[in-house]
Amino acid sequence: MFYLGLLLPVCYVPGFVGAYIPTQWVVLSCLLPFALWRGGTFPPPALAGLATLAWSALSLLWAPNPIDSIYGLWLFAIWALSFWLGCTITDFRPLWQGLALGMAVNGAVALIQWWGYVPVETGTRISGLFFNSTLLGACATLVIIACVSQRQWLHALGCAPALALSGSRGAWAVLTLTLLTRYLRLRYVLLTAVLGAIALLLAAGRFDSNSDTDRLLIWGMALRNLTPWGNGIGSFVAYLIYDGRMVYPERAHNDYLQLLFELGLGAVPILWLYVLALTQRHSDHWPILFAVVLFSTFYFPLWAPIPAFIACVVTGAMLHDRHLAWLGRVHGRYVDLSRHDPRPPRAPHRGGEALPVPPSA
Repeated sequence: MFYLGLLLPVCYVPGFVGAYIPTQWVVLSCLLPFALWRGGTFPPPALAGLATLAWSALSLLWAPNPIDSIYGLWLFAIWALSFWLGCTITDFRPLWQGLALGMAVNGAVALIQWWGYVPVETGTRISGLFFNSTLLGACATLVIIACVSQRQWLHALGCAPALALSGSRGAWAVLTLTLLTRYLRLRYVLLTAVLGAIALLLAAGRFDSNSDTDRLLIWGMALRNLTPWGNGIGSFVAYLIYDGRMVYPERAHNDYLQLLFELGLGAVPILWLYVLALTQRHSDHWPILFAVVLFSTFYFPLWAPIPAFIACVVTGAMLHDRHLAWLGRVHGRYVDLSRHDPRPPRAPHRGGEALPVPPSA
């Protein structure tokens, strides 16, 4: 897991890849199929995700652009494989450590870019090895939260330069709100997020017109074109003209809206999986998923390789642990230990399945 985590943030090939060819998707496509050979317990709620995957494949029949649709279906398959990988991992610390080291490398590259030397051509001047500074901030934020949840303070500190140099307002807001959930009631944090979003919408056009106003235009267009059956996987395309500018967003900058736009009612099962995982407040992974949920309201983490991988892996882990806890209640002999507990299980078990209760003497 450590080497997978390290490879994802640094697998940039200068001169060959850019904003439209992120190598992380290729790496995940090559490595994740091996997760199918890993042992694990399949959580029944994951059937909802498979139903959405089947609906996505069916939507190819009415999607307007077959090439974009096949690309969207490919990404969905990566989400599914990442989810299963999360069901099989027993210790996430090596994965977070590898990601943290990779983000530290990106922070060093971003620091060199900040000094004025650009050794690697990317989409923006200060973005490390990523095509976009916003993605740099999002990845740094998620890895910091993951390391903090495991009390790996030095690894979290190593990601700080990447976050600071990204200049992403959203990344700082998500990090702050997520850390506040450790000290405040969730309802107060959500109220703060809602009030902040309202203030940002009211201020759109004053401070960052090219970003906030464009999002409002994209969301309005997507809302006007929602259909019950969706427009087909990979079908989100928008051409907008605003203030003399042609805007061509590839993403809706809101994962929930884009899923509904492309899949219609077929997106409900995967959204339900998100809600079900978020009910597991006791999980160490909950802050990570909460941060992904916040990012999904104004960015597109499911369509960015590393955030999508993290989101699906932790969702799989949380639903897997939920299922094991249910098995523990049904079979009293099964001991449900935390997947991060270094102690060996007190009762042996095979394949993560509950031990059968022996007949009484």
